[in-house]
Amino acid sequence: MVDELEEFKTEILETLDRAEEALLAFDQLPENQSSAPLYDDVFRSYHNIKGAAGMLEWEELQHHVHQLENVLMQSKSTLSIPKSHISWFLKGNDAARAIMAGEPYEFSYEINPTGTVAEAEVKEESTTEAIMEPLSEEFAAEVSEAMDRISAALIQIETGEGNREIIDAVYRDTHSVKGAVQLFGLKEASALAHSMESSLEKYRDCDTFEMDRALSSTLLLCVDLMNQCVHNPTSKEITKEVTFMSTLLAPFQSVAPIKPTIVETPTLVETPKVIVKTQEPIMEKVTPAAPQAESKTAEADKTDTTIRVQVSLLDRLMTLMGEMVLVRNQVLQYSNKCDDLEFLNLSQKLDVVTSELQEETMKTRMQPIGNILTKFQRVVRDLSGSLNKKINLNLIGVETELDKSLIEAVKDPLTHIVRNACDHGIETPDERMQFGKNDTGTITIQAYHEGGQVIVEVKDDGKGLSRHRLLNKAIEKGIITKERGQDMSDREVQALIFAPGFSTAEKITNVSGRGVGMDVVKSNIEKIGGLVEISSEERAGTKITLKIPLTLAIVPALIIRTCQDRYAIPQVKLVELVRVDKSQIEFVQGRPIYRLRGNILPLVDLREVFADTTAEKRLDEEAINIVVLNSQNTLFGMMVDEIMDTADIVVKPLARFLKPLSIYSGATVLGDGSVAFILDVVGIAQKHLGSQTISDDKNGYGNKYEQGEESQQREYVLVNLGTQTKHAIPLDVVSRMEEFKSTAFEYSGHQRVVRYRGGILKIISLNDTLGYDVGARDKEITQLIVVKVDGQLYGVEVDQIIDVLTTRAYLDDSVDVHPAITGNLVTEDEIIVVLDMEKVIESAMPKKIMPITGFSQNGSRILLVEDTDSVRNKVADLLRGAGHNVETACDGIEALKKIAENKCAFDLIISDIEMPRMNGFEFTRKVRTIDRLKSVPVIAFTTKNSETDIREAKSAGFTTYLEKSKVKLLPLLINECVVEAKRKIA
Repeated sequence: MVDELEEFKTEILETLDRAEEALLAFDQLPENQSSAPLYDDVFRSYHNIKGAAGMLEWEELQHHVHQLENVLMQSKSTLSIPKSHISWFLKGNDAARAIMAGEPYEFSYEINPTGTVAEAEVKEESTTEAIMEPLSEEFAAEVSEAMDRISAALIQIETGEGNREIIDAVYRDTHSVKGAVQLFGLKEASALAHSMESSLEKYRDCDTFEMDRALSSTLLLCVDLMNQCVHNPTSKEITKEVTFMSTLLAPFQSVAPIKPTIVETPTLVETPKVIVKTQEPIMEKVTPAAPQAESKTAEADKTDTTIRVQVSLLDRLMTLMGEMVLVRNQVLQYSNKCDDLEFLNLSQKLDVVTSELQEETMKTRMQPIGNILTKFQRVVRDLSGSLNKKINLNLIGVETELDKSLIEAVKDPLTHIVRNACDHGIETPDERMQFGKNDTGTITIQAYHEGGQVIVEVKDDGKGLSRHRLLNKAIEKGIITKERGQDMSDREVQALIFAPGFSTAEKITNVSGRGVGMDVVKSNIEKIGGLVEISSEERAGTKITLKIPLTLAIVPALIIRTCQDRYAIPQVKLVELVRVDKSQIEFVQGRPIYRLRGNILPLVDLREVFADTTAEKRLDEEAINIVVLNSQNTLFGMMVDEIMDTADIVVKPLARFLKPLSIYSGATVLGDGSVAFILDVVGIAQKHLGSQTISDDKNGYGNKYEQGEESQQREYVLVNLGTQTKHAIPLDVVSRMEEFKSTAFEYSGHQRVVRYRGGILKIISLNDTLGYDVGARDKEITQLIVVKVDGQLYGVEVDQIIDVLTTRAYLDDSVDVHPAITGNLVTEDEIIVVLDMEKVIESAMPKKIMPITGFSQNGSRILLVEDTDSVRNKVADLLRGAGHNVETACDGIEALKKIAENKCAFDLIISDIEMPRMNGFEFTRKVRTIDRLKSVPVIAFTTKNSETDIREAKSAGFTTYLEKSKVKLLPLLINECVVEAKRKIA
């Protein structure tokens, strides 16, 4: 409370200082010279002080400043202040300071001994207009934000989540709004805020936080009315509605509601000389309701770190940032052709600074998506009441940030989706009980970042979409044929709700109809480069997913070339890049297709898009570049001449005469200063593929080329092992396919390994595991299939990776020659051996390693050397949990003492590299000079992973190496090292 009053006092004093500066500036001007800026500064200062004093019910200060303001109003027509009046106003400022300090003051409201200034007839409207115009937008925004907070808090209280802090927050916001609208002379809004504040009084003084639902409903209506009062203060109906609302709130008030009044201005001419002696500061008599001082101090500190900026200024800043990115791109491109090393270094620094500045600039336009999501609490609350349903709304990820322009663009589509979920998604309590559900339905809105996009999921646990009803309605409206409906997948059927005019609602309500307007939702999201997906399960619920770009100003893009011209494709539409031999392109009814992992991918030749050419002409080339793109959840391939590079591009709107071209969505300036068009992926697909586009299946690559038996279709990676028979590995366990030089392979004990993505990848030879004798062969390049079994990655060495096979061929398991062979695929052309990768791993690496004679059954004796306490304790606990006996040391010197103290040798040593006093390299060199420890395995456990560090570690005497991020692999690596060391001894 004390901090709040001091804050107000400081603001008033600063405002007096500004008024004084303007008065002194007037004193420097010639007599009777007008100055609108200076006059406005003085007037606003007095008006703000009067409003602040009124909000704090500080009547003495309010009356004093009101007198100063009235005298100043007499000069409004001339916008000048007579020299003889300036001293009077300055003395008035001193008197105001004395009032605030609680000191005695002496002030006469007469201007000078020769006469007084006649009172001006001042209307309240004039003072309001003087200050309202420059601050109206900011003022309305502040009130709107406060109303949103009040609305959200009232809903929390209704749901039983109320507490003292929430009640105080509602009261504080209401009190602040009352003061603000008083400052701007909005009498109706002031009366409404006063009624709201009075109705909350008793809840601040009691121990219960449960609010009468009738009161909370009325207060929510008052929230809506307050926004109308602020945005449309001249409406004649506002006064009637405020009076009606005040009447509704009267039974809940501990203080009678007030009515709008106009304060009469006192006559200055008859005002006698006033001498006031104040014994104590008036500020201590003021007791406005407020929360604890600590929370208010926190708010004050937070306010000091923020500033309001016009959106237009941010837009201009973003535009300039875009131009700077273009210049950066041009400088970088030029530097690649320049031999000046100094210029090259400067251009790289410019690139780094510009990238950071771009990121920070884009943050200025970012706003939490919770700004719109929290408003749906009110929507769901009102709809659940009007529909006689029980609905809870869960919001997840409200802090997820999105560009301000995109937040506004998704507001209406999200509102429609939420209203649909309430009206036709969630069942009535009786219906839910019949289906064995809880009588309260749940709508969950979750927002998160993924792949350079913001994903917003709206999920309800209602009745879902009925395939039967969707198909019947679509056939009835002529959207699809009956034959087509029988072949459609569930996902395609559910997507029918996005068809224009489609609805399964039995009757149109004033709330919504599931499907009505969903085509508009889809088109609006796609206008901003987003996607809409739907998935539903009957009687289980529906989930609608919106995928929205983070911003539309600067976007990452792929630069391609066709017909000597370059074009940009937004990366958000990009799936993958493929380069194929011309013989792999097939034609169906004259249109090119490509079988991508067993799926038919329709192709579009970009040359054909721009000119009258056909795809057959491209087949004269040996290799063809295909860009796989996603258009409205359908995939297609675009054949281009060259794939050049990726770049951050600044999106420029098309000229008016180019906008009708559906194949372009904008333009950009490339690094060399040339202009490149941005391709509209959706427009190209619709224009040049039409009905050929196929829905994305669960694997992301369109419909299978054979319909109706998708569940029986299997995918395999075909490999050659140097035998006469091909072998197949199920694709569902394949993580990646890699190639390594023979020099990249190392050994960890007896295990062959390779460094892979910051960790160690164990290598398994299929020839050795299956017992194939193909002889020793030297290869410069080794091909690996990286498989994932039981959450662990393994590298499976093969002679050659042939292709990906999709087949429904019969799997014959009658021939059982090895536990790791599942059976044989019997195709028309050949027999293919199918491998069971789990059995392959078990055969190559038995889970239970049999102990060698003489080994301790109680684990190994390990010395752990690590300088970070938390890491040392965590690793020691992990190893002790695995049955090992662990000694710890904080650095190399302490570790050597531990070694000297222990009469028996350690089985294994684990050491960090970066340590104080003695680092890991020095320590290991010392260890290798001790006879009994020369053959003990020493594991480097560190974050240093450069090639130089690894070479130095080996030369220092480390046996093997493990990054700290792979700590879970440490027990396994210890076991292998100890077993290998004792095997050599044996």
